[in-house]
Amino acid sequence: MMPADTGQGSRLELLTEFLRRRMGEAGESSATALLPWLDWRHIAGGEMLFRAGDAADELYLVASGRLRVVGRPGFDAGAADAEVRRGQIIGEAEFLTGEPRAETLVGMRDSVLAILTRGAYEEIARRDPPLALRLVRLLADRFRRRPPAGSGAGRPTNLCLVPITEGVDVLELAYALARRLSFGNRVLVICREAMFGRSGAATGDDLSAEQYRQFAEWLDEVECSHEFLIFVTEARPGEWTRRCIRDSDEVVLLARADAAPTAHPVEGCLDDADIGVAVRRTLVLLHDEHVRMPTATHRWLTGRSVAAHLHVRPAVDRDIGRLARILSGTSVGLVLSGGGARGFAHLGVLKALEEFGAQIDSIGGASIGAVMGAYSAFDLPAEVAIELARRAFAAGPTRDVNWLPLISVIGGRRLKTVIDDAVVAATGCLINVEDTWKSLYCVVANYTRAAEVVVSRGDLAKWLRTSVSIPGVLPAVPHHGELMGDGGTFNNFPTDVMRRQGVGYLVGSDLLQGRYAPLDNDEVPSTWQALLDRLRPRHRRRLRFPSLTSTLVSTTMLVSQSRQREARQRADLCFAPPLEGIGMLDWSRFDAIVELGYRHANGLLAGLSESQAARLRGTAATTAAPPGLEHGTGWQQDFIVP
Repeated sequence: MMPADTGQGSRLELLTEFLRRRMGEAGESSATALLPWLDWRHIAGGEMLFRAGDAADELYLVASGRLRVVGRPGFDAGAADAEVRRGQIIGEAEFLTGEPRAETLVGMRDSVLAILTRGAYEEIARRDPPLALRLVRLLADRFRRRPPAGSGAGRPTNLCLVPITEGVDVLELAYALARRLSFGNRVLVICREAMFGRSGAATGDDLSAEQYRQFAEWLDEVECSHEFLIFVTEARPGEWTRRCIRDSDEVVLLARADAAPTAHPVEGCLDDADIGVAVRRTLVLLHDEHVRMPTATHRWLTGRSVAAHLHVRPAVDRDIGRLARILSGTSVGLVLSGGGARGFAHLGVLKALEEFGAQIDSIGGASIGAVMGAYSAFDLPAEVAIELARRAFAAGPTRDVNWLPLISVIGGRRLKTVIDDAVVAATGCLINVEDTWKSLYCVVANYTRAAEVVVSRGDLAKWLRTSVSIPGVLPAVPHHGELMGDGGTFNNFPTDVMRRQGVGYLVGSDLLQGRYAPLDNDEVPSTWQALLDRLRPRHRRRLRFPSLTSTLVSTTMLVSQSRQREARQRADLCFAPPLEGIGMLDWSRFDAIVELGYRHANGLLAGLSESQAARLRGTAATTAAPPGLEHGTGWQQDFIVP
């Protein structure tokens, strides 16, 4: 592919936008003055920009494309924050200090970079000292504000839709996705037929090298002027499909969920050596509107290398909205903490969020938080979830106390029945974690290896039961020869896991504040005193001393609770319902606990700023198309909302 020219106008527009965001009004004049001093370079996917140890005589601004850090000490090359995207600066630290390159950068796909050489900067300093000073301040500020590892994924800008089964209307889905992405963004849908006509389509012949050269030049220009490009490939592994994949930041594999999960020939394009650095892949399984719950998703995931999978009903508007938010990096993630019977408060939080119009796209949790989160992952209305949970937990899942507690205080048989029945009542059958409409993960503890395990696949009911199996109180759950148990012992509020998944807005619900009411006595009561007090009605009890089971439950979570404050700080919005005096085994107080969560969440939501509310509702990045903006006529259709 020949080097591309973005065009003087597009270059100035890109540079002006970049500098205006960082310099304010001075940015526009600075861009005009700086543009003549810049060189422009095109690198192909897989091509190295520089190596660690090279002299740092150039500063780069990514005009289009994406690059990946592969040599920074302590960095995971596969992490999202190891990527450098459009509008970002490369090499400001070494340019300022004169030290050699500390990392190696490789093009993830074809990219265009603006280059300021050290010689050009020195000439600017001689001829235009105020401009040179503004540049130094900009670079110094950029260096100070460089985000730490793990700080977030950043959104892809070029999406490539690839059908891998028959029966996928990929162009219709592309337009639906574009309308959802168009709020405040310029979105372009690109397909071969609309761009080049039917040349070669009937015979399967590839387009000429000249046509693709012109396409590459045009593409570099429009990428500078659009927030999102959506490539629509053909259902064959031709050159058009390969070019689209090469120019994409994320490949979306589209498949009918009811089709055979065999590998499609077009998937072979993803592994071709000349595509460049491996691009992120997401599998989207498409379902009919009437499908109650996805099943057998494991058949699609076995043998496929994908970073994530999503279930979408194209006819359901909220599913398209969820797909758009996830692909654009603006999704809303919900994390629910453990807390035993206190977990019913999560249901009240879910009800308040639903009434507020919040769009929850993915869910994570530990212990009872994973169980309550599953109801949201099933895409059930909050009132339905509350009623199902009320029925499931009415009898109390911890009443089968062992008369001889050799393994655990509570037998665990009732808990297994409660959770199995709860999953079947909500979904119609026993499903796997990967089968939920919204992405779900739960945290469990591996006692054999003394490690935290994040579960996103496998028998849902078994893993939910495992995540609430408090050591000593409930029996550990065997899995492939190892003992598993309550995830709250390691990570009771796993917001860190959700952050690593790159969500745009993180909502948390934490139940472990105010565990006990103040004690009225300075000594431990005798066994007889405790027994007599327990025989009294709850409102007449005099002793405020935790029971053996309650103490065991709390002890297992001491280490996890020490991480709770840090976990709360990762959330953009964190609920903490006032649950003082409510024990972790108070299963009979279902309605009161739900109401406490509901009232607390309503109060907190009422005080949100407009920007927070918009992000939570998903209206900050995605919305329906404006009036008169329908499908358009091919790849030239711009979906733009002023």
